[in-house]
Amino acid sequence: MSLKKIKHLIFSPNALIKAVSNRLGIPSRSLKAFLNHNKRLWKDFRCPSAKSLILFDYYPMAETELVRTYFLNVHAKKFNAKIVSYSINKNIRSRIWDKVYRSLNVENHLTMRLSRKQKIEVKHKYLEIKSQLLTKDDLFNLKLEGVWIGVDIYEEYLMRYIEPTVNMDDKRINKVIKDGIEIFVFFRDFFRQNDVKLIDSSHIGVRLKSNLVPKIAGQLFNIPYYSSHIRTMIFYPEPHKYIDEEVRKYKTYHENFKKFTHSEQQSAVRWGKERLELRLSGKVGVDMSYSSASAYNSNLASGQVTKTTKNLKVLVCSHEFYDSPNCIGGLLFLDFYEWMLYLGKISKESNYDWYIKTHPDVTPKTEKIIKKFVDDHDNFSLIPPSTSFQQLRKEGVRHILTCHGSMGHECPLLGMTVINSANNYHMGYDFNIDAKTLEEYEHIISNLDKVNKTIDPKEIYEFYYMHNNIYQQISDDWFFGSYLDYLDKVAPEERGGFKVFEYHLKNFSKAKHLKIISLMNDFIDSGARGIATKQIINV
Repeated sequence: MSLKKIKHLIFSPNALIKAVSNRLGIPSRSLKAFLNHNKRLWKDFRCPSAKSLILFDYYPMAETELVRTYFLNVHAKKFNAKIVSYSINKNIRSRIWDKVYRSLNVENHLTMRLSRKQKIEVKHKYLEIKSQLLTKDDLFNLKLEGVWIGVDIYEEYLMRYIEPTVNMDDKRINKVIKDGIEIFVFFRDFFRQNDVKLIDSSHIGVRLKSNLVPKIAGQLFNIPYYSSHIRTMIFYPEPHKYIDEEVRKYKTYHENFKKFTHSEQQSAVRWGKERLELRLSGKVGVDMSYSSASAYNSNLASGQVTKTTKNLKVLVCSHEFYDSPNCIGGLLFLDFYEWMLYLGKISKESNYDWYIKTHPDVTPKTEKIIKKFVDDHDNFSLIPPSTSFQQLRKEGVRHILTCHGSMGHECPLLGMTVINSANNYHMGYDFNIDAKTLEEYEHIISNLDKVNKTIDPKEIYEFYYMHNNIYQQISDDWFFGSYLDYLDKVAPEERGGFKVFEYHLKNFSKAKHLKIISLMNDFIDSGARGIATKQIINV
């Protein structure tokens, strides 16, 4: 526990009492009401004697689990299966959350404990593999029985130790490699020995627990992936091909937009235009409820932030180094830091003015790494994170280099050309430049004076509607009476806690409950792969 949290508990008696109660598994009055509500509501969905299983990761975040457990219960009844949670870290469990899960028909919990035979196999595999891993590329590309385990080990290391890149000389990497092999062996055998109908992971595409386990299930045992969250539902029949599913989704935005009537298309473009104008005006949190700061506003900083030269100005928009750089695939580099090093090298061969800008929400660790990078590359200048893109455009910045990110549909509206080096949300449209190979990327950067992307703003408004209105949520009222009302009534810092359950109970109706179940059954029965949309389930 952090010193800051300890001080908070000491000087806040109510918070201390709440923390102790949760630790001991003693529910508050409001939580007890929620538990009793669940037991009454879901009693007919229990299948305690079923032989088949539905497996999901133990993820104690109220906003997510409220919706996921609806979906899990619908599946349990449909397939006559019992619901079982799993974890690879025993410390994630708590007595209070065990009670929440039990009230929602979770019958058992699977903790990863290896048998003696499995431990021997892990040891042999580790010794065999370790001798072959000489470089970061070797680790990244590692496969076990055909399953691409390397990327998950690689990104687990980044997040677990908050590192910008993998250091093969760091002894800690050995622990992560062994953890990856243990997870592979344990869950391979578990799926082999049990009739698992589906796997549900809170964050598919992200590291060992959330990505490797579904990957093993899908690739080796043809177990599909289903999940749901506060805004939509998801189905991937082949979870090990998650990246392919994401690419297919992004590339078919325009194709699916064309299925709308002319009137619907016009309305969609107007909506996208209005929302983007709000975002570019500097309004915080427009269709990004997690954001606490804006990179856009019309006000200029206290002074000029770029050099007064005739050189072409290039802006590099950085990423959080440790946060799953390969989550949507196609990255031309192993990670974001390798990308930065590449730009540092190629910058020395150019006569451009190079700048780096972090997001206003940048974490202290990433900010420290960026500053060190700038110190080591004197041809780069660090732009204050609060500087708006409008100011940078007025000071002559025309070209932005990033891997993927929202500036790809924001900055072109300001007259800037965005060049991506990975798969990205916008890849189905033509208002960015997407490098497919390292050779193409280098050629583009070496000839930026000839690169000036002409765009049709309507394409961007169309994309924005498809991405944020169609594929990010089924509808405002698909789960709660109004998602926007929920965002207004429950503060961001409360959305992982039991305040969400209080909000749900306060607004609960049996008719709405049955409607949610009906929509979930409609989506399952449709067989539609990918993200649920209002067109698929006819909201």
